[in-house]
This record gives sequence, C-alpha cells and structure tokens, in this order.
Amino acid sequence: MDAFARRKADTLAELAIDGGDFSRAGHVDERARPVVALVNRHPDFFTTSSCAGRVSVFADPTTATRAAGMKGGEWVYVNHDPADAADVLAAVRSKLGASDAAGASAPDPECTLVLRFEPFILSVEAKTTRAGAALVAAARDAGYRESGVTACDRRTIIAVRCSIRVEVPIVSRGVRLVSEDALVRLVEIANEKHALNAARMERFVVTFAKAFGADLVRAASAGGGDAGATAGASEGEDAGGDATSGAAWVYTVDKNVAKRCKDALKANAWLDKTRKAGGGGGGGGGGGGARVALPVTAAGAVALLKLVAEDACDENPAAAAVRDGHAAVLRSNDGAGDVPSLRRKTRQVTPAAAIKSAATSLLSARDAASASVTSQIPTRWEKLGDLALLPSSSFSDETVWTSDVRTELWPLVAAALGVGRLAKQAEVSRGPKRESRAVMVYDPKNIGGWVELKENGVIYTLDVTKVMFSSGNGTEKHRMSTQPAAGETVVDLYAGIGYYTLQLLKHAGVSKVYACEWNPNSVAALKKNLVANEIDERRCEVLEGDNNRTAPRGVADRVLLGLLPDSERAWPTAVAALRPETGGVMHVHGNVASGEEDAWARRLEREVAEMAATAGMDWAVRVEHVEKVKWYAPRVRHVVADVRCAPRRLATAWAVGVNAATSPRSSLTIAGEGKMRARRNPEGAAVAVAAAHSCRAPPLSDGTVRRMHRPTERTFRGEGGPVRTRVPCVLTGLDLGPAPWLWSPAHLAAKPSVAAADVSVHVCDSPHLDFVRKNFKYEVMKFGDLLESLSKETTTTGEDAKKTWLYLRSIGKNPRKEAAHALEQFPDLKAELKLPSDLLWGAHDDDAYFSTVMRCSSGGTRLWTHYDAMDNALVQLHGEKRVLLFPPSAAAGLYLSGSSSPVVGPFVDGDGGVWPTEQYPAYERARRRAVEVILQPGDVLFIPALWSHHVESLHGPSVAMNVFFRELPRAAYPSKDLYGNADPIAAGKALEMCESAAKELASLPRDHKVFYGGVAAAKLLRDLRVETDVMGVTPGGSGHRTRPELLPGKWADAAKGAALAVAIVGAVSVATAGWKRAS
Repeated sequence: MDAFARRKADTLAELAIDGGDFSRAGHVDERARPVVALVNRHPDFFTTSSCAGRVSVFADPTTATRAAGMKGGEWVYVNHDPADAADVLAAVRSKLGASDAAGASAPDPECTLVLRFEPFILSVEAKTTRAGAALVAAARDAGYRESGVTACDRRTIIAVRCSIRVEVPIVSRGVRLVSEDALVRLVEIANEKHALNAARMERFVVTFAKAFGADLVRAASAGGGDAGATAGASEGEDAGGDATSGAAWVYTVDKNVAKRCKDALKANAWLDKTRKAGGGGGGGGGGGGARVALPVTAAGAVALLKLVAEDACDENPAAAAVRDGHAAVLRSNDGAGDVPSLRRKTRQVTPAAAIKSAATSLLSARDAASASVTSQIPTRWEKLGDLALLPSSSFSDETVWTSDVRTELWPLVAAALGVGRLAKQAEVSRGPKRESRAVMVYDPKNIGGWVELKENGVIYTLDVTKVMFSSGNGTEKHRMSTQPAAGETVVDLYAGIGYYTLQLLKHAGVSKVYACEWNPNSVAALKKNLVANEIDERRCEVLEGDNNRTAPRGVADRVLLGLLPDSERAWPTAVAALRPETGGVMHVHGNVASGEEDAWARRLEREVAEMAATAGMDWAVRVEHVEKVKWYAPRVRHVVADVRCAPRRLATAWAVGVNAATSPRSSLTIAGEGKMRARRNPEGAAVAVAAAHSCRAPPLSDGTVRRMHRPTERTFRGEGGPVRTRVPCVLTGLDLGPAPWLWSPAHLAAKPSVAAADVSVHVCDSPHLDFVRKNFKYEVMKFGDLLESLSKETTTTGEDAKKTWLYLRSIGKNPRKEAAHALEQFPDLKAELKLPSDLLWGAHDDDAYFSTVMRCSSGGTRLWTHYDAMDNALVQLHGEKRVLLFPPSAAAGLYLSGSSSPVVGPFVDGDGGVWPTEQYPAYERARRRAVEVILQPGDVLFIPALWSHHVESLHGPSVAMNVFFRELPRAAYPSKDLYGNADPIAAGKALEMCESAAKELASLPRDHKVFYGGVAAAKLLRDLRVETDVMGVTPGGSGHRTRPELLPGKWADAAKGAALAVAIVGAVSVATAGWKRAS
C-alpha cells in the first residue's frame, strides 16, 4: 500500500466514526456528506476537511477574553442551516448583556461582533497533480472560481471554494452599528446566499459526476469505491485499530480514576465509538486492582503515548494516569494475556436510517449523492395501526423514483417501519370538510385505508384516504376525558370520527352528545366507532349535514368547536345550542399566532357576548383557560379556549367561584354592553334566533346517490363508472382550490370584476320558482348588489320569513350569441376555483366542454324541475343544496313542457300526503322513482344528461358553479343552444314529428285517440326496446315492472344518436300511416 493509499485509508476510517475531518468542527457537516461521499468514492481523491457553509456571528478577541485564556475569538451564533433571525437577535442581545436576554453575560466594552455567511469549502488530497488539475477544472465549471491546487511535500491539495459570502460588522467596541430591523434584513440576505450556496453544491455534484463518472464506475466494479462512499456518508466498521494491521487499542484504568480519565478521552475525541467498554483485569500498567477497559482509537493511543514519552501529561488526566501507573495503553495483538477483547457495539439502526439505506441502494451513484433527491427520503411519518402515513414530499420525483424503483422500495420501507401498509399524505382539502387526500401506495393484501388504533382507552377506526387523524391532538383528547361533565348534554359541532365525543362519552360520563358532522366519510367512521366502543346509541345522536342547520338549540351544557384553522362561522350556532337559562361552556379551537393568545381570547369574549345579547340572552362571558395543544406551523399555535357563559343573575356567584371578581374588566364581558359590531361572516352565521329547517315528508325512494372519494378518470369515466352507467354521483375530496372555504356572498362582493358586473336576476314573491307559468320577473342589477342582499339573509324560516327570493343563473357576455363562461367573465374568481376538467370530460377534449354557469340564490329557493340535454357537474361552494333526481325512465310522469315540469310547490314532495293526482295523475309514481341527495361545500354532483332535477337551497344563501359538457359529438347538438338544455338535433326532429302525429290524431273521437295513441306509443317504445323502462310511471301501469334502478339508454356515439332519431321518426310515421289507412 503506497503512502497516498495509507493516508486515504486512515482518513476514511476516521470518517466512519464521524471524525477525521480537519475542519474546526472536527466532523463532516450533514449538508456536506453527499459531496464528501461522492469525492471519496474516486480512487484518486480523498477529502481532508470540509464545511457546508454557515451563518454565524463571530466575536473578536478582547482583553477580557484573552485574560480568561481564550486565544482567539468565539462564535456567538453559528448554524449550518438557514439562520433564524430571532435566534440571531437573541444571541446578540445576550452577548451585549441585555437585561431581557436569556443567559445574558456582563457587557464587554470591547465587544466587536461580525455577522458572516461563509460558503461551502472543500479540501481534497489528490493522488497526482494531473488528477488535482482535473478536479479544479470541474470545480470551476460548477462556479467555484476561486478553486486551486497546491503541491507540497509530495502531496497535492485542492481547495474548492467560491466568493458567495457576507461579512458585516454589527457591533464595534460595545456599540451597535445596525438596528434590530436592519439585522433581520441582513440575516435574510445571508439566508439568500445560503440558498445560492446549496444550489452551487448540487451543481458541483453534477459536474464532478460528469467529469469522473467513468472512473467511479470502474472503481465500484473493482470493489474500490464502496468503502469510501460508506465512510463518507455514515458510521462504518471499527476504525479503532491501525489501518494496516487491524489491531485494536485498549485503555485500561483503575476504577477509582476511570471517570476522570474517560472524560479526558471523550474531550479529545480519543474514545472508539464502535466498541463497548468492559472489565480490565490487572492490565499490565502496574497499577493493580480492578480496572475498566476503554476502547480508544489508533490516533488516541498514539497521542497518549506521545504525551507520556514527552512528559507532557499534566494537562491531560488520561495521560497522567498512564504515567503514574494507574492506566495503560495496550494493543490487542501485543500478546499480553490480560488484554481484554472488547466487543463491537451493536449498531442500532433507526427506522429513518434503514429507509435511507434501502432507498439509496436502489439509486444511481449520482442520484444517491444529490441533496435534492435525498431530501425526498422521509425522516418523519405517522403510524396509524399497521399503516404508516408518509409525508406528501416522500419519493415525489417520478424521474428518480420510477415505478420500478417504487415497486422494490415500498416493501423495504414498510419493513423498516414495522407496518403492513403504506399511504402517502397529500394536502388536506381546503374546504370546510377538511377531507383527507392520502393515497395508498403499498397495500399487498388489498385491505384499503381502514385502520384501527387505540388512544386513551378509546378505539378509533377510520379510512386514512378519506378522513384525517391528528395524533398531535392526543393531549386535548385526554383533557376532554377528564372534564367535570357527568350528566351533561353536549353538542359537538365538528364531531369528525368522534375525536372528542368518544372521550366524553367513555370517560367523562356525559349523558348525551349531539354529534354534528357533514363529511359522510367521517359520519360512517363515527358510527363504527360508537359500536366499537360499546356506546349506547341513545347516548349519541349523529346529525349529518351543516351544523348551522342540524345543530339543536337550547339543549347543551357544553359545546365543542374543534375545527381548524378556526371555527368562527359556528360561534353563533354554539351560542344558540347552549341552554338559555343556565348557559354553559364552549371549547373553541383555533390557530393563533404565538404571543397573540390573550388578544384572541379577549376578542372571543366580546364577540360571544355580543351574539348572546343579539339573541336576547343576558349573559356574562369569560375565557377561563386557554390550552396550548401543539405547534400548528412556525409561530402558530393550535389552542383551545374554555369559554364560560353564565346568565347575569348568576354572574356574581359564578365570578366568585371562578375567581373573576378581581379580574380586569376586559376578562369579564357582560352581554349587551358596548355597540354591536358586524361579524366577519354574517352570511354564514346561524344566529340564536334561527329557526329549525322546515319539516317535510321523508324521501319516498329507497334509492341512494353513489359517492366517490377522489375518483380517477378511469374509475369515473371508465367501465362501471358513473359516466358509462349514466347514473348521478357525488364526487368528494377533489382539489377545487380555496373556493369552498372562501366563497361567501360577502367575499365575492369584494371582488371588483364581480361587484361591478351587470347580471339578470330572477326575482320572485314565492320560494317556488315556476318556469312554465313564469311566476318571476327578471331584474338587471349589479352583481355586488345581489350579493349584498344575499349577505343580509339569515337561516330561512319558511315562506313568511321574507317577501322576495332571488336567483341568478349567469349568462354569457353576449347572451344572444354565446354561452356563459363564468371564470372568464369574472377573472378575479379564477385563482380561487379549480374545476376538475381532467376528470369530468378530459382537458384534452376541447369539443366536450360547453359552458360554466354561476348560480347564486336566496335560502329556501326551489328551482323548477327540469332536465338538461348535456352532462353537467354541480359544484357546491357555499351553503347546502337538496337535489331531487328523476331517472329518464320517469320523464313521462313529469309532464314536461319543453325541458321544464309544471309540478311545483308543495306538490313536488307530496307534502302532507297531498299529490296533484287530478291534474298530473302520473306524477306521484314518478316522484317515488326519484333519488335525493344533500350537497355541502366541496361536493360535486355529476348529473347525466336527461336526469331531471329539482334543486332547493336549504338555508341561508347558496353559491354554486355549474359546468356543462357534451356526451355526444358537437355536431349532434343545435349550434344555437346557449344553455345546454336544447335537445339533440335528432331527438328534436323526432319530437316535432310526435307533435305532428298528435295534431293528426286530435280530430278523431276520444276512443280513437286512446286506441291509436296507445298503439303509436307502444310501438315507439317497443321498437326502441325501452317499454319496460317507461311503462312503470304511467297511471295504472304494471307495478311489478317498476324498477327504480333502471338506467337510461346510452348514446355512445353519433351513430346511436342517429339510430334513435330514425327509430322515433319511423315509429311515428307508422302510427300516422296506420291512422290514415283506418280513416
């Protein structure tokens, strides 16, 4: 082995135990490890020192520091990652002796501080000058223009460096030169340099791999590259012995001085971390007695023996012990029989290290050394039962982590984490339902996303792909379990899967919980969890839907508002839920900037007090406690305020009980005092005077509307999907942007392009809009005025609650020539709503898209039943909608006039059992074929063409977007259709011929009309082979043939559309000809 090879072997051995780097830190920085590992793989290079770059505040030496024995200056602050300005400020204050600084020292009048950013620097020894020159060329190509080579003492040393740096004096002889604001800006500049530095390091990796890739491959195939790579990147094998002989060094010491000597060895980094300590016997050092054997490195052994030989032991207790005969430095192959053989440490490989090792083993050398690639290897995850939920950034680059790599990788990751399944988190939906968008990535047994876990004695089951679960809220769950709530009635406005509801039911002894939840997936999990925890169903009533509508009033002793980032829209609902005569406690969750918790609590007190006063309740309101649950984001806390609401007549006794008598005035807010100010979200607030939703008869059909959570284009449009089977479906969990959370009428009115636009609005004196009889008028007004009117609405209380109902269906800029394209007409909205075009019709199919219509309506508005000739998606964005859907097979019972039904008002649902049998005898049967669904913000309802629908805004104002897209080719539809409800050309012609046939038959006697009309209709249905689909809705039709699940015929292409027209025309022609022959 030549001299270069020996030096490289010694260095790599030290690197393996995180030493051997001759920089000031003495070890390789984490950010520099990939670069060091890559260079050390090359047979002609090894690194001697490195620094990844750092932001620091350096104090120059002063008279006082020199007197204290410090030869040079000191780092007041240093960070190899981007610096935190607050930490820098704190370090400077402390050094200057600020009275409010933690650990502040006495001020030094000579103190001089310099803020620095120092870039990446790498020192490399090359085997030859030629190799060194090649490395310098590669470094300069990567931007390290100050790189160079030095040849001395038969060694070639290369310095890789550049000029990205900052050096600014901030304190001179005890006097600040910059303000704190300026210092914060300087830290920002240093961090910008840090980012440039990181990018240039990555560029160096690329240029090095490009310049020396062939050499690296040859070295790896020859077995010469792997050791260097391992040594440069992680702990390796035992490096405590001589690099050439494999001997191990042992330091044996008397027990009575062992601790002092071990501390000295540790302080000098001479302990060998790869072996365990043990018993030492007599040792051979002459000290006698029981001894301890400590493993030392070869460098440590040499240094100790050198100190003893030079009689320079006074400053080193470990060396002094050897000199005085209390210790000895021995080699394991010296032949001494009492030299202990120390065992290697069993390396405890952490799950994170195991994942990193498995992941990098599947990559190329270049990718494995790339910081941008390795940053995608997760170091954090959440374990839920036998499933691990990985962060969304995990293995995200598909060009690196290809499908083949992932196929090998997932089982290795699962094994490292000790789980059977893996899912990858995505951003939680930004709508109010906070739906999970996690996807399963490894599920070998096809179990799906359902997991079961136990927390604080409560069993939770959930589907992680549809419902979120936060383990970080464990302390709050436990706190709820210990609340003094025995015998109380609780309203949980955001129950989810029962996060807090179950703790109260199982441990706190509450009498009853009303659990409000509007995410159907959470409701399903909640019901399972009630059964799993053996909770009597009478103790928990699950109320599905918007809590503004479903929450009970005046029943609660305690109300939970567990929604983040805030639950402010439900504060009025919570006030209304409390018992008016006794009040109660509200547990209000929210995200609050650190340091602003008290201000938030005071505002909460004031606003709850004002809401109570508005509702006529004479309450005193006080925040009794603010619980800090966890950090939600940098400098943002998840907190819970316990808000006590008590009637004024009880306030004195209560104030004494909670020690409020001596509280500041701001901490005890009396309802009704002070001027009532506008709520931030008045349009979404259900104030305490809101009445319950008007009662009506239950749905008559047992049919349910299918729901699909985060469907793919294949599952939605492919075989068996809603598009192919022609059935309605509610799509949930789609990424729609922030619109479902933001688009209240007040928010929309603040958009300039919206507020200033002229719109034509349906204005009606009844909530039941009737297109056939035109019981409304059109008024042109500013969109902003319409939205302002809607903002002033509260929950609908029936027909007597107001005199005018408003409904907008947006139209095109030129309503006589073009369809509506709402996001183009109102550009301020485009950034907040993302339509799922790829899913619905495929963004590549320009002919499929037809129009985008904005719909805004008053609460309680019921739109006439009608059908559309095109497929459409109703995207609900604010408020709730009830939708009745009639299958095409029921169309005969709707008595359609054009595309609209004349059956309106109470007759639609047969309220009170009253049906319009005299005027519309077939309607009741058609109504019983309908299915019903309630849409909430973030839901998307797919309505296939020809499915008639009746839409009702349930409470408060409603905002939705309607997207129409073609099922048939563009040429199949009339070119002048602007609303998506004109029948296909072929169908329109056939219907015209039907009208002609009816006119021909009209002159005949009634029995002839019955006979020939029946023959014509029967032949038409028979020739189209749809008679069983339609017959069941006609009065007196064969009941056993009524099948609500029957589907309409599929117009798969233009040929089928043409065939339909031919069949209809042919049937009508035959009927007409038959009548003419008979006459």
